[in-house]
Amino acid sequence: NRPASNKPPGPIASTSLIPPPTSVSATNAYPQFHAHPKRQKIAPKTRQPVKDPRRKTTKRPPAQSDDDDEPAAPSRTRHRLNQGPVLSIEASSAAQAAILAKHYHSSSTLVAYAGYLRRGELFRTECIKSDRAAGIKPPHPDHLEDALEVLSHRTVKWIIRFLVHQHDVGGCQYGVIEGTRAAFKNYYKSVWNVAGDFTYDRTTGAHTGGNPCDNIQLNLLVESYRKKQGRLLGGKSRQALPMTFESMNHVEAYYSDLAKTDENELLRLYMMALLSLGFQCWTRIQEEMWLKMSDFHFYQVTAVGKTPYFTVTLTFRKTNQDDPNKKFVYEIHPEQESDKHGIDAYKHVMAFYEKRRKWTGCDEHPDHFFFPQIVGAKMRVSSSSNEQKA
Repeated sequence: NRPASNKPPGPIASTSLIPPPTSVSATNAYPQFHAHPKRQKIAPKTRQPVKDPRRKTTKRPPAQSDDDDEPAAPSRTRHRLNQGPVLSIEASSAAQAAILAKHYHSSSTLVAYAGYLRRGELFRTECIKSDRAAGIKPPHPDHLEDALEVLSHRTVKWIIRFLVHQHDVGGCQYGVIEGTRAAFKNYYKSVWNVAGDFTYDRTTGAHTGGNPCDNIQLNLLVESYRKKQGRLLGGKSRQALPMTFESMNHVEAYYSDLAKTDENELLRLYMMALLSLGFQCWTRIQEEMWLKMSDFHFYQVTAVGKTPYFTVTLTFRKTNQDDPNKKFVYEIHPEQESDKHGIDAYKHVMAFYEKRRKWTGCDEHPDHFFFPQIVGAKMRVSSSSNEQKA
């Protein structure tokens, strides 16, 4: 705020270091606001913000120049965040897996899993008693004597039977069903050290690999319960509700009460074979209509018990995929429970197959569709996709 002067502001010790001004005035030749050295003022444009003494700051390291050979020291903040050496990808994945394992297998989760396993074992004990009363015991292929101790196809049947009992008889919701499957899956993974899709020898029924809870039919069953609960909670879905045992029994009773004519007999065998097979394979009518004679293998027997059965290979799915690598092979066995005669796909399909050649009037061909067109009291076989769509 001092008045401007024509003289250079402030004394200068040595004037030999400053070149004399040429064409500018003496006022602009020297830096402004260069007054007494003890009382220097700062220009408004270069004024620094006032620092709060209460705020703690971390001093940054000096920037590393190209001429320095040694790297700059890391900052204190970075040193606090990254304690220890940097982990590799494998070590980092293992550490994350350990954290997830502690989260998913906490004490409360393990207690819940133990409860599911205990109830499942009690249910198996009751099933063994009822099966023995019905004459189902070793060497019968469907016995449950060693379903928990020995991995085989009976293990999957026991778990499916337990889940159906929980939902249909016990009235359990989807959360309980999913928790039960997770408990058994964790048991076989931690105790038996098995993982992946479940596979077994179709001749002996022995386990060849995978976790029993990663079975196709078991996963489809749990998925159907999830969708059913979504509908009950007010969810919007355009899909039809799944058929039940009682519904299939009513359908069979309806076709049995029709007038005894050749046309009605053909319709009864045709529809019961179509519906019961779709119920057993968890598939749709459209997918069944694409089945051919080469997809069926009849008159097979089990190695233990010599029980007859047949297999069906399903390659066409909802996504219009006809890929042999994604095929599903289903074993259709006779139904043991008398109150579920409506879903006995073995009885209905075999009855239809034995009368099929009589009604078609021609020899069987591997490319012919298994469910041909019905024309009156006759069936017209075809291997054309266009005719099958019609």
